[in-house]
Amino acid sequence: MIKKINHSILSDRGYQILYHARRYVCPVCGRTYYEVNPFVSKRMKISSWVVLSVMKDLRRPIETFTSVAQRYHIPTTTAAALFDHTVSIPRGRLPKILSIDENYAFFSREQRDAYYLLKHQNKLLFKQFRRSLGKDKKPLFDIHRKRIYNQHFQKYVNPYDMARELMNIHPDIRIAWDSGMRSLTFMICVQERQPRNPWTG
Repeated sequence: MIKKINHSILSDRGYQILYHARRYVCPVCGRTYYEVNPFVSKRMKISSWVVLSVMKDLRRPIETFTSVAQRYHIPTTTAAALFDHTVSIPRGRLPKILSIDENYAFFSREQRDAYYLLKHQNKLLFKQFRRSLGKDKKPLFDIHRKRIYNQHFQKYVNPYDMARELMNIHPDIRIAWDSGMRSLTFMICVQERQPRNPWTG
């Protein structure tokens, strides 16, 4: 049987090895099998030399699967498959805190609103609900605070309305905010109870 093996070790054109693979028959069980192929690995149609050359080129950061595949006259998917099969990158351990910057998979109005709030109004989550003041030195989360037209929601809102919408996204957000406020309040109380240094005032 004649097998065609891709042996494009030169980039000017594609080359093939026409290999006459001998087939043997077991005299006991009658099973047939091919002889050991010195050019390729099992079930491969690309020579081992081409595979080695592809992997060496992929070591360079400037190379892509497409550029290497074109150089050795193989499909881009084959170059990617060779990389995945040869290189074993261990799975990294997830950290305790995972931050995802962007998410474009929005299918409903509620999801788009949640993205807008978490992207543009998340600073409100770091404010104290009862102590925070606005630029005008008035309570930031006053329910009667002047409302400003918001282009996203297409209505007039104030920080109190935004905070309420943030809390409604998920129960965990309210729990996290309450926990943060309790910790901050505790630290403020500790600082206020500390005796003053007579030398520093």
